[in-house]
Amino acid sequence: TARAVGRAGSPSRPSPRPRATDAFAGFPKDTVTFLRALARNNNEEWLEARRARYEAALLTPARQCVVAVGEALHAAGCRVVADPRVNGSIFRIARDRRFRPDALPYKTHLALLWWADGIRMAQPSFYVQINGKGLELGVGLPEVPRERLPGFRRWLGEEDHAERFLEAM
Repeated sequence: TARAVGRAGSPSRPSPRPRATDAFAGFPKDTVTFLRALARNNNEEWLEARRARYEAALLTPARQCVVAVGEALHAAGCRVVADPRVNGSIFRIARDRRFRPDALPYKTHLALLWWADGIRMAQPSFYVQINGKGLELGVGLPEVPRERLPGFRRWLGEEDHAERFLEAM
């Protein structure tokens, strides 16, 4: 549904082809420094007092990265959604604490996602996560839809699929 996607990639809106506004020059050193400091000061007052730094160290380069990588993927023939908005290709930093009110309020990593057209977390995707310790990359299906899980499990049990799957990972 359109609500599950939120923005680009919804059935009612075609996937936008990303356009560069500002060139992506990489993430500044302050990205990791900021995330490490957030891990030590994970509270609303600390983050709000550093909102401009958060924008400069995380959000602005994340938006530029989403567009640049989206353009590179498009040029390589990968038709992905590259939505440079929070809750688009940029995961929000605030945790959803409705079901875990004791959890810390903020995630201590920056996560980005480029996904094939359709519902955001149910499509083949490229994933990047930056945290205070380094970088994580991922490719695959973030959430296997319940109706597809039995078929995936059957496929893993056939021939040498499980072994090849593990080697690829």
